[in-house]
Amino acid sequence: MSLAERARRGLLVQDERLTLQEIVALEQPIDAKARKRLAAAMKTAKALGDLKTTVDVAQINYVMTNPDPRIRCRNLDGTPARRSATFTTIWVNREDYRIWRATLPDDWFSPVSAIGKWLDIPPSKTEGLTDSEIKARLEAGQSIAQIQRETRTPKSRIQKVKQRNNLPDAKPGPQAR
Repeated sequence: MSLAERARRGLLVQDERLTLQEIVALEQPIDAKARKRLAAAMKTAKALGDLKTTVDVAQINYVMTNPDPRIRCRNLDGTPARRSATFTTIWVNREDYRIWRATLPDDWFSPVSAIGKWLDIPPSKTEGLTDSEIKARLEAGQSIAQIQRETRTPKSRIQKVKQRNNLPDAKPGPQAR
């Protein structure tokens, strides 16, 4: 899944670390020059030890082949053409990046930056009330808005419980405000 799609769906919160390229793309989604400047600053900070990173190195060994059986891929000495490729990925932890980012001036960051979808962890998605607790509050005469304010339970969930149990609207009075 692409980085933009993961950001749109809110899945970046699950990632404790992102690659250097992903962070730069989230910080500067529009300006290519600003992306290069930020990437260079991050690499410099990594080299100086100001930004802690983790480096993963993967090496792939393979033998060159050709789908045409008449053509053989061989070295000059006649041995099979063995090759290897090395891939390096630089990972940055969320907290380490947050600390380093605080040292930079505000004009380094785009106003349309999507990095907040990774840095700003939203409140827990677990709802505090069970359906039976919501039902009891509604039967006691509390309004949907009041339950939502007090418990941070989503309004849609409270309305579903109300519809499922065929509960009437809150009665006007001191608790229904």
